Amino acid sequence: MKKLAFALAASAVLAGPAMAADMAAKAPRPMAAPVIATNWTGCYLSGGVGYQFDRVRHETWGGSAPNELRTQQSDSSLTGWYGTVGAGCDYQFNSRWVVGLFGDYTFSDDVRGDYLVRLTGPGDVTVGRLKNDWSWAIGGRLGYLVAPNVLTYVNGGYTQTHFKGIALYDRFVNNGGLYTGVGWSMAEPNRQFALVSPRHFVLPSHWGVTAGTQLRFLGSDGQLHTYTVDSTTQISENGTPTDLTLGRLTQTVPLADGVAPLPYLRFNNEFQYWNKALQVFGFNARVGAGTISAIGNVDLGNGTISRMYRFDYTVAAGGQDDCYFVTGDSGSPSCVIAPNGKAALTGTHTAVDTASGVTYSNYDTFVPHYVAQLNALTSAK
Repeated sequence: MKKLAFALAASAVLAGPAMAADMAAKAPRPMAAPVIATNWTGCYLSGGVGYQFDRVRHETWGGSAPNELRTQQSDSSLTGWYGTVGAGCDYQFNSRWVVGLFGDYTFSDDVRGDYLVRLTGPGDVTVGRLKNDWSWAIGGRLGYLVAPNVLTYVNGGYTQTHFKGIALYDRFVNNGGLYTGVGWSMAEPNRQFALVSPRHFVLPSHWGVTAGTQLRFLGSDGQLHTYTVDSTTQISENGTPTDLTLGRLTQTVPLADGVAPLPYLRFNNEFQYWNKALQVFGFNARVGAGTISAIGNVDLGNGTISRMYRFDYTVAAGGQDDCYFVTGDSGSPSCVIAPNGKAALTGTHTAVDTASGVTYSNYDTFVPHYVAQLNALTSAK
């Protein structure tokens, strides 16, 4: 029995498949990777930082005539950095579905922009800075797992955002009609012009208006008054055209309308204009600040040479009121508060040089330099 058992064992060993010593062994069949189940049930905390872009445009009404307040095409652009924190809980059911609740809070001292309100009653305009200092949201989530670790979902809920207005130029409001002489085009309400006589206004030669264009002004009587352009005349000096043009209306502005022309700021020499603080009107009826830093002749390369002054905006160090020109600012006026407390015209916007990326140089046609030519034309017409 023992011999037979040994023989059977030996036969079993020898009966295995023959295989040469140098023949490669057949690779074993790979095993599938184990599936790791992801559990979406639980609670979480979140936080982060980001950069925000907002634009707010609105019109509002309040009160009743004749003291009605109206915000006309108020346009604010806000940008800046913000931080956010949040928390929530989710619950996974039926293998692939997830529901949850969440809440978050966003805060910032940097998301801000300028705003302007044009008033049709108690005064002219007021400008300031608009800040988006906080917001919050609560809501629910419904999601579906397209893969164990990939969740697609939709959120819904309720949110509130807080804006804070800070007046920068509150002296513009109800201040004796300082700026009733600043009007705008009916065809392009965002562009502004300065009235310099009861029948004349100034504008840039490179961007003008045609006969029949209607200009609108807000009078000290709280009413809007519309006048029609009759003609325009480009100002020249020593036979060379400039970027200053004088426009003429079809009628004289009635004294009862309360629309007062802006006087020219007049000093004995140009050095007295240096370092004067400017109130700079611009596109979308905004107002900013600047300081005259230089005066000289500028060749615009289009056949015109103009006497201009410059004010600079330093990108990294500009104050909250400081400004620089953008497309659409051409023709809007700059003013200085004269020693008598009245707003006096110094220039109309012409060009901006942003090439350095560090300092933006803004150029106004220096209107007081051309007073003799302007007076000759306004007296003749």
